[in-house]
Amino acid sequence: MKYYIEWETEDRSLCETALLVLDYFINFLKKISAFQKDLRALIGVTLCGKDGRPLSAPSARLLKLAENDGELYGRCSRMLDDVHIKLQQYMPEGIKKGGVAAATFYASDNLPALVFLEFQQMCALDLRAARCENCGRLFLPFSSRTKYCDRVCDEDTGASCKEVAAREKYAAQVKADRARQLYQQLRNKYQMRCARAQGNAKMREDYNKWRDTAQKAMVKYQVGEMSFEQFAECIQIP
Repeated sequence: MKYYIEWETEDRSLCETALLVLDYFINFLKKISAFQKDLRALIGVTLCGKDGRPLSAPSARLLKLAENDGELYGRCSRMLDDVHIKLQQYMPEGIKKGGVAAATFYASDNLPALVFLEFQQMCALDLRAARCENCGRLFLPFSSRTKYCDRVCDEDTGASCKEVAAREKYAAQVKADRARQLYQQLRNKYQMRCARAQGNAKMREDYNKWRDTAQKAMVKYQVGEMSFEQFAECIQIP
């Protein structure tokens, strides 16, 4: 990165410092961006499959990855050399006056290294991750059957992905039931007509053609390619 500094600047050292900080921040973001690809690959073979569902036994999968995939795991694990354990004194609530407590924590200037460390710990604890079917982001599901996260996805109403998905599912069910009810009414009517005309092969053949057309129209209606009015018109009995 080139530095362009006005020689007339009153405080030249301050300008240099600002540029150095900016340069550091840019490189910092580049490291995070570059690590995303590796992190996705690691998650895809340990925590969450391509179908978005949680994988079993993440700890065993991580051990297998460490043994068999030296390049990917080795490249990431070497970043842990930049992570250090620090001890910090603090005054927790509820202890006697004058009491002192201390806590250890991880520290590093390498954010991808801390993310990889967190990933390792998640695998070691066999925490499973899933991809929300509404927003597409990863989350820790309550069970392997959970499909939606609790993040707010509708800022206007404050509804979560789980709540929005439930509403959409209900609306889709109501929509499908309305069309299915009409289809069943017309199908029963057509079947009664065929029953009264036993031996009429032409009518039975026409019924089979109508049924196939109606079922295809049902699919189009459910996926939004056809309005209810168009669907109702399409499946009318000839």
